[in-house]
Amino acid sequence: MSADTENSNQNPVDPNRESITRKPSESNAPSSRKRQRALRRLDQLTPSSIVDVTDVQELTTLSRATIYRKMKAGTFPSNRQLAANRAGWRLADVQAWLENLR
Repeated sequence: MSADTENSNQNPVDPNRESITRKPSESNAPSSRKRQRALRRLDQLTPSSIVDVTDVQELTTLSRATIYRKMKAGTFPSNRQLAANRAGWRLADVQAWLENLR
């Protein structure tokens, strides 16, 4: 093996440690299987149920920042303040928003 081939997997910061390369399946985007699980779980809730930002992210596939940006622009349902550091959305509001996209 040549020196170039040996060094191709080395971390530029620490030559004694191999680089970690991400596979396309390891991205930060929610997987469709994860989204399907979330949808099945959320199907068991009533429309008046309150869901947190993680559930909204899984339902809409939007990032947290995009949810709040759209909310500020008035293009996404507003959340409800539940406690000092806790907010949630009515499931019916999020579902209606999703239906309007279609």
